[in-house]
This record gives sequence, structure tokens and C-alpha cells, in this order.
Amino acid sequence: MVWKYKTGESLEDCVKFLEEKEIPFEVRETASMLIVYHPDKDYKKYDFRYTTGRWSPLPNKKIHYRSKGIEDFIERFLLS
Repeated sequence: MVWKYKTGESLEDCVKFLEEKEIPFEVRETASMLIVYHPDKDYKKYDFRYTTGRWSPLPNKKIHYRSKGIEDFIERFLLS
């Protein structure tokens, strides 16, 4: 049995949070994904799946990590 965590966040919730924090990003709606750029290190970017909280550094090596949502991802992983 596979358990999936659902964040309950919409694309609009994530966009609003990222804009408030002034973190650069791109929206990829067809994949329910955001490309999130590190605010200080231009060479670092991540894909973030806002429906499940899964994220991966890019270029993707098929490894995904889990967060509880956009705020958790930003605070615990991106800015740590």
C-alpha cells in the first residue's frame, strides 16, 4: 500500500506565499509543479510539487524529498 501526503494547498496559496517572501519561481501548471529558485544563489533551483509537498533539486536525479507544504519546504530546506 502506498501512502501519499496531500498538502491541501492550491497553486494560488503557494504563489501568494512565494511572492510575499520575494522568492523567484516559475509555474508549471501541467505538472502541478513550481520551479523555485534560491533567492541568493542563482545556480540552485528546485522542483516543488504543491499537491504532495514533494521536491527535488534540479537537475533532477529522480530523487524526491518530502515536505509538509510550501512554507515547510522554504523554511526547512531552501533557506536552511
